[in-house]
Amino acid sequence: MNLEKSPPQRLHLHYLDGLRGIAALYVVAVHIEPSTREALPAFWLIFEKTLRYGAFSVVIFLVLSGYVLMLPVVKSQHGLISGGFLKYIKRRARRILPPYYAALIGCLLLAFIIFLLEEFTSFKWDKVAGEGPFSPYFNFIDVLSHLLPILLG
Repeated sequence: MNLEKSPPQRLHLHYLDGLRGIAALYVVAVHIEPSTREALPAFWLIFEKTLRYGAFSVVIFLVLSGYVLMLPVVKSQHGLISGGFLKYIKRRARRILPPYYAALIGCLLLAFIIFLLEEFTSFKWDKVAGEGPFSPYFNFIDVLSHLLPILLG
């Protein structure tokens, strides 16, 4: 008879992932540029009035995320992060930083393509997207702030 202790199963609450996903999608919907809302289908107007609660959705997402991240600590015998804080930070970095840097590289490539288009064709970004949140222009501080996780790691 084998009486070995099996490792404790990780608790994963799928419904919380779903709620976090809905909250994140709500935040994305709230951030749709007002000038582009006019081009959206008519059924979008149904959601227009409910989108004014975006700040609540951010809070809900953060609270659920904090709850999910702290579940292992609460379930542990000593009330500590398994493996220590440094291992926790390394695990989170391995999970979060690769897609973050992929998105950063993608954005830099897109900005470079827009720059080339503006230099060598009659294309002008301002006519397409205007000024504001979709501006492909950035400065050294913008790049440095996004590279900060590399510099700290």
